[in-house]
Amino acid sequence: MHRDPRGYYSGFGVTPEANSEEITHAYLKKLRRVVSLDPRGSNSKMQYKKLTEAFETLSDFRKRKLYDRHWLNYNTRDGVHYRRSEALG
Repeated sequence: MHRDPRGYYSGFGVTPEANSEEITHAYLKKLRRVVSLDPRGSNSKMQYKKLTEAFETLSDFRKRKLYDRHWLNYNTRDGVHYRRSEALG
């Protein structure tokens, strides 16, 4: 089952089973790409905020567990997929 309500895992290109080292590596790689494309643009600032929010969530054990639990509970009511969220892109 895919557990990614806000696209945090898919945005970093990692699986929900990824360890903190893999998440950090993916975050830094994605961040370098975003900043190098348009360092002062408003789109870069918005993507930076999304990346940082995702990293803060996935790198903190408690926040990550809540993120995963929320998705499992929200996404599987009655076995039906109710909401699809936007990936980080």
